[in-house]
Amino acid sequence: MEEFKVARVTIRQALDILEHEGLVVRYRARGSFVLKRPSSEHWLSLRTDLPSLEGVMRNADTRFLETRPVERAPYIEESEGAEADAYQYVRREISRDGVIYAIVDIHLDRALYERYDEKDLEQKSITGMIFADKNVGPFEGLQTLTVSTADGQTAKLLEMPINAPIARVRRILRDSEGRVIYLASVVYRGEFVKLDIKLDG
Repeated sequence: MEEFKVARVTIRQALDILEHEGLVVRYRARGSFVLKRPSSEHWLSLRTDLPSLEGVMRNADTRFLETRPVERAPYIEESEGAEADAYQYVRREISRDGVIYAIVDIHLDRALYERYDEKDLEQKSITGMIFADKNVGPFEGLQTLTVSTADGQTAKLLEMPINAPIARVRRILRDSEGRVIYLASVVYRGEFVKLDIKLDG
């Protein structure tokens, strides 16, 4: 209070946030103690090349929140491609250093889903697995990024405040016949994201 010239309630609110983020622990009549250093911000680089997609998964912890067969993928526009015969829906949580930084909703061509080991699907980059598969392809991909704020459901999944900044990525892979074999809607915590774009002259 003395150093920053703020009210006691401001200090209390700041400590509440630090405690929620797992950076400090507080004990009645003993005080507050630092547990760890905060992770450096803007470490999640969303470049537009395939290696960067795999890099997002590097040093990450992932797990399935939900998986089930579905007949159709949602809102595929005609310009984006044709639907596959059937899909497997997967919701995946991605975290690092105990912080959930992305929630991914994936619709994967059911035939491809059945080709791969489920543990690999849960823990590895699915786009990387598809592009590395010599038995399928060639493919073309499209990725669109928009900046937004977290609604109630997103805030709950990412354990962040409502209206906090997020980055939404829509990622599509089409096969040589123009069928959408992979559709992902990814929501990233905005405070970790930076966008790198190479400008060629």
